[in-house]
Amino acid sequence: MALQIVESNVANSAGERRKTHSDLQDKFNAQYTNIKLLEKGIRQFPNTPSAGSKESTQVLLVKYLLKSLCTEMVNEIFAYVAQERMLQWDPTKEITSEVCATSYYFL
Repeated sequence: MALQIVESNVANSAGERRKTHSDLQDKFNAQYTNIKLLEKGIRQFPNTPSAGSKESTQVLLVKYLLKSLCTEMVNEIFAYVAQERMLQWDPTKEITSEVCATSYYFL
């Protein structure tokens, strides 16, 4: 009887993990597709600095893309890994656009 309960819990847990993994993979693929489409659209802008600016429109849009959509994707991955490893994940300590803005220059 106890063995059946343990086996049932393990099977439920494995099924739940597969569903969670599949959901994350679907989100990741959709987000990645959006990023690639936006990147393709960004390439249509001129790559020369505009008047009064040191950076081109392309560079500014790529920075915005990194700070917005890419940051969301990284936070999703961190949350998933923390959940899989049974670690505490504090959503208030997510990577923010401010962190990306300062670390972008190191890329």
